Amino acid sequence: MKRLFSLITILAVGAGLLTGCNWFDEPEYITEIPEGVVYYTPVNLTFYFEDGEGNDLVDMDDEETYPVVYPGIVTGSFLRDLTSRVDVVVQGGTSYSVYADSHNWLYNDVTLHRTAFGTHVWGKTLETEYKSYVYIAGGMDSLTVAFKYVTSNDPDVHIAGGGWAVEVQSVKYNEKEVLNGNKEGKVYIRKPSPDESIVSVNIADCG
Repeated sequence: MKRLFSLITILAVGAGLLTGCNWFDEPEYITEIPEGVVYYTPVNLTFYFEDGEGNDLVDMDDEETYPVVYPGIVTGSFLRDLTSRVDVVVQGGTSYSVYADSHNWLYNDVTLHRTAFGTHVWGKTLETEYKSYVYIAGGMDSLTVAFKYVTSNDPDVHIAGGGWAVEVQSVKYNEKEVLNGNKEGKVYIRKPSPDESIVSVNIADCG
């Protein structure tokens, strides 16, 4: 029951960040932040992966096709473990596959008729830029996130309970910027081969 509650909580958050801007108006709060600790936080991006002919690369019924975002180099059995721990939860009529310790999730985008992928992004405390890796279709891409740290000592900043907060400033998929500022977006990655990624993006302003 505790596991199910945790997954439903993650999905409630995920559904908010994947479908609208309002949830992202507040940063992720971190208190008494130490140096050099890896953490994760939400981001207002949805990813769609296609092969060279424009067909969906991800099949919710086939865990071997699942994309994974992870803050390090992984291979073999460890990568398979990340995609095998799958739970399907219905949230607001939508079925989600949640895996990789609840940091990645998939759902069927009924508007685009595509499998949509959502993820937390990773960072390391007090570092303003951090690179994670995207494992998809036998290849490895990168996701580089720029962060801004704020503290309650700043007179222009209000943080509930004091302490620190971190905000996502920009996101790059490989070398292409796919998010900058308080926006939300859909990122389309076409992969003619495991080592090739053609990235396009559709961004909306949350302001």
